[in-house]
Amino acid sequence: LDMTTDQRESSLLKLKRQKNDNSKNKTVMDQTEKIYKCAFKNCDKIYRKLCRLEEHQRIHTGERPFACVFPGCDKAYMRSNHLTAHARRHDPEVSRAFKCSFNNCSKGFSTQQHLQRHEALHTAPTPYRCEWVECDASFAKRYQLRNHMCIHTGKKPFSCTVEGCEKSFDIASKLKRHELTHSEDIRYLCGFAECSANFSKWTELRHHVSHDHPVNCEECGKLFMKQSQLKRHFKKRHMEHEPIPCDWEGCSKAFVTKKSLKMHIELVHERAIKHKCTFEGCHKGFPYKSLLERHEQSHLRTRASPKRKREKEQSITDMIVGYDTEKNSRRRWACPFNDCNHKFLREYDLERHLSSKMHQIDLEYVLDGRYSKKKCLDNDNDDDDENHYH
Repeated sequence: LDMTTDQRESSLLKLKRQKNDNSKNKTVMDQTEKIYKCAFKNCDKIYRKLCRLEEHQRIHTGERPFACVFPGCDKAYMRSNHLTAHARRHDPEVSRAFKCSFNNCSKGFSTQQHLQRHEALHTAPTPYRCEWVECDASFAKRYQLRNHMCIHTGKKPFSCTVEGCEKSFDIASKLKRHELTHSEDIRYLCGFAECSANFSKWTELRHHVSHDHPVNCEECGKLFMKQSQLKRHFKKRHMEHEPIPCDWEGCSKAFVTKKSLKMHIELVHERAIKHKCTFEGCHKGFPYKSLLERHEQSHLRTRASPKRKREKEQSITDMIVGYDTEKNSRRRWACPFNDCNHKFLREYDLERHLSSKMHQIDLEYVLDGRYSKKKCLDNDNDDDDENHYH
């Protein structure tokens, strides 16, 4: 077909516009296919992948499909990677698999993210320097310097500023809560009807409630300081529960509450594998990390030398015949004098025998006057013997 130049240019322009429109429509369709919007009300979250949308929607539904299969562990998570991180806690060898690569640092972490955050402290500038005499330590964070100063002061990082109070705390919130105890402002009111008592301290309120408004159990009449204690008592003592069996192989025990079952598993079954002692030659295990730390401190302490046993003071019998070696004989305490054949079951009986009038002269000769005549009289309980010695 014969086309003029203007017609040709007009046709090319139309084709170009049509091509641009088609490409725009295709891009919109592609974007529509890749965008997944949350269907819950008042939630504008959008995702490029369907799996991410499903993970997000579990926040609204509360679903936790990824449960830990370790015996006695009831933890469950919304995401699979959270379960993987949790599972490392049950394996002591993997729980600190990510080791610090810097020299003279033996710390380990359960995730790569925690390791990277720790290693950044080795390369970060340390503007916070310790001003204690003969201490050149410096730190990248202010809280690290604050914790370091506890070594010099012997106190925790957050100390009470009230005059005469020497208490200190690990975190600022505990210090703030403690400082309220020094205030005399009225902050607590009694919640019972027809009671207008008010107090400045929590302990005063609890003392008032426990003594003036005790709650009692309707079934057994037992009194409690708190309503929560009464509920716990009623649920445990006066309600029927199906026993919860222990899932560990070979264990036939059952418990009333999940808390008691969990404590049983930690103390009995997981003790040897949960927190092991890191010192060579020590194979002890503990259910809690705090107990492990306390135990490891015992390896670091220098043991004091054993106390020397005080030597037993020699009795009258020991002074005459020494210690008896005839352990197989029942009447092993024999009178040491040749003309006497008496034998006794106890050393006490032999001493009374020697303290009698029968061997008075013999004792005076053997002990050369060191034996107290007055003691002989007291043991013999015979007042008439006193004239004999005088």
